[in-house]
Amino acid sequence: MPLSNPRVLQSVSNLPASLDRNNVSALKAKLEKSETENENLLRNLASITKALEDLKVVKEKVITTKTTMVATKTAATALTTTATSDRAPLRSLRFENIKRKTKNNPDAPKPAMSAYRFFCRDVLSSDSGADVRSDELRRMWKECTNELALKYIEMSNEDKKRFELENYAFMSRRTENVNC
Repeated sequence: MPLSNPRVLQSVSNLPASLDRNNVSALKAKLEKSETENENLLRNLASITKALEDLKVVKEKVITTKTTMVATKTAATALTTTATSDRAPLRSLRFENIKRKTKNNPDAPKPAMSAYRFFCRDVLSSDSGADVRSDELRRMWKECTNELALKYIEMSNEDKKRFELENYAFMSRRTENVNC
């Protein structure tokens, strides 16, 4: 790249006479190199500035979107809530994303109990089981003899059969009601 900047030419011509030609050409090469580095830095600065401006635009869009979403949600909740509670719209916004548990049908049969649950019920219903903790129950179940465990497994199997029969009857009643 030729030296076209007049200041550069002036600074080269103002060099002391004691410098020889090799020093002058080395200084010119350093000057050209620094000029190209400066141009690269200016290009990088321009691209970074443009990227920052783009980020500001995106941030403003996100903020306006969020504020409009919050405004529409609060307006909708304000219409649906009563005026007695000032905090009701805020509460509804906070808990809006929480999944609600569906209510079970009261006519549905109770699910079958496992052998472990039968064991726990027996231990806790006995007089000595009032102070038993859950980790102690687990330990007692693991140390339970096969004969004792077999008793609870049979109880569990009978309860599973009960549940299957009740559930079959419940589902058939339910499909009859839907088809009517």
